[in-house]
Amino acid sequence: TADGIAEGTGGGGGGRVASALQSLYNEKVKEAVRREWSVLDSLKVQGLETHLLVVVRRDGRVINLQVEKTSGNSLFDESAKRAVLKADPLPAMPQALTESKLEFVLKFRPGGLS
Repeated sequence: TADGIAEGTGGGGGGRVASALQSLYNEKVKEAVRREWSVLDSLKVQGLETHLLVVVRRDGRVINLQVEKTSGNSLFDESAKRAVLKADPLPAMPQALTESKLEFVLKFRPGGLS
């Protein structure tokens, strides 16, 4: 969608089943973060978008979080980071996914999360 949060590619997995499982997992992660994220009215400015690189262990613990692309507004960027940290631990990975960790790029926009 034009507003919200979107994920980038994760780490491997191979095959349609793993890809489908990873997509379902990505949605669970986004939902967990969505529940924790709110944007102040003063930050609801068109064009703001920040990309966060998030690395998650199998148990859902966030082991790396960094701004990959800044919105240009440090308050907006920090609100996105806080949402991920408040949601930590994220849902655990499905057992069928064999990776020891997954990497996501989450895209935050002020219009809400999708």
